[in-house]
Amino acid sequence: MYLVIYHELHSSSFKLFKKPLRLCSHLNRLVLLILFLCQTSCLSPPNYAAQADELAGDSAENSAGAINEQTDQMIEQTDQMIDVSDMGERDADLPPPDVVRFNMDGEKLIASSSRLRVVWDPEQGLAPIEMSRGDGLNYVWTAESDGFSSLQRLTGVLFFNRFNEQHVFTSWRSVTQAQVLHEGPGVVRLQVSWVARNSSEETSMSGVTTWTIHDDGRLMRDERIELTYPSTGWLVGYHSVPIERVDRIEFNLNDDIISIPAVSRLESRDNREVFGRSVQPSWLCVTGSDSSLLFSAHSAQPSFEGHRATWGSDQEDGSVDSLKLEFDWLRDEPTGSQTWSGTIFTGISADCQQLRRYLFNHNNPSNLELIKGEFYKRMAGDHDEDGYHEGGGFYVVQPDSNEVSFNITSMAPPSFTILVMTDIVSEPTLLSADGELPPQSFISSQGEEGWYVHVRHPPFNSGGVLTITFP
Repeated sequence: MYLVIYHELHSSSFKLFKKPLRLCSHLNRLVLLILFLCQTSCLSPPNYAAQADELAGDSAENSAGAINEQTDQMIEQTDQMIDVSDMGERDADLPPPDVVRFNMDGEKLIASSSRLRVVWDPEQGLAPIEMSRGDGLNYVWTAESDGFSSLQRLTGVLFFNRFNEQHVFTSWRSVTQAQVLHEGPGVVRLQVSWVARNSSEETSMSGVTTWTIHDDGRLMRDERIELTYPSTGWLVGYHSVPIERVDRIEFNLNDDIISIPAVSRLESRDNREVFGRSVQPSWLCVTGSDSSLLFSAHSAQPSFEGHRATWGSDQEDGSVDSLKLEFDWLRDEPTGSQTWSGTIFTGISADCQQLRRYLFNHNNPSNLELIKGEFYKRMAGDHDEDGYHEGGGFYVVQPDSNEVSFNITSMAPPSFTILVMTDIVSEPTLLSADGELPPQSFISSQGEEGWYVHVRHPPFNSGGVLTITFP
């Protein structure tokens, strides 16, 4: 089944259309497309040049560039209408599932389980308005004001020229469309195409953001960005955290871990940075009372500036409202003619130490050694073509005689995901040297590319062989 959702300007509800699509051999696949057209006033940037000047300061030069077109074409509308109520199980009143899966609440798109919840809002350019654990504490700053801090609300991509308020573009203030690539359970994948326009309704920045939500709390975000308005400025991927969620911020300085307490007011409005630009951490982690959020980005290009953290404040008395976790491709540099892309790793868990373990495996995927089967290295998002999909945080493997085997080293993470590229209908089983593992050890779900197998509780603490077999 192929479902298209189209949101008309000034419309108060979605209309759904239906047409046949190629079916998987054992279940229908669902694809979702959302188009939300913002009002012109939503797309017209206010005068942020002065506030941006305060925030940006001076910076070093960096070669940069505009990029290849990445925005997907809109899917053709069809003429057979169905009612929203036909979606059945997509009911916001249902209790949260035990494992993460896709759902809807009115116009909002949701990936949720009893332990994790992510909500995308078409009214906000399909940016996430909520990222929370089972405790319900939201790690996305959603407030809006007239100042520069509000430009980096939610989570997304920002470009700004601090000397020209007409050159301020952000992905959450945009025309968007979305396609659900995989509904779960265990793994949810959502691709959002967005177009940001200036006050003359000219396309100024566009991109494709592909989210992969894992049941263990890893929220992978693969970004591809095009700047079509020649300019000089900052290009930033960011996540904005409410200050009330921040007790401390941790980051690495070489092999040391530095911890800085949260502040409530800025001593100087001209100095919002948590640490100086000579510090080059590879990750940033926010610790709260019960939960932590880790942010780490990796550019697909060798040319980039790196991570930064800034306190958000639009108040005259310097009161801090948010903490901005940032990755800068450009800092006061011409856009040039390069492709801007990269992966942003965001994780939500009880503590930073566990999140760093997931990040370590993301940066060192050879902790799982393939014994039987063959890595598939040509899937879009596998940036270095090694069989590990950096964009989505999973391994991609072609089976050998309907089997895939891994040697799990002692450095393997507490959980991981494997995409087995096969059209076999039968659900897989998971085997160790001691025999078949219990069902709660893994979650499997079939998608267009094959079977996603999310291993939740690896049976080995010091190494061992794990086999995925298809009957």
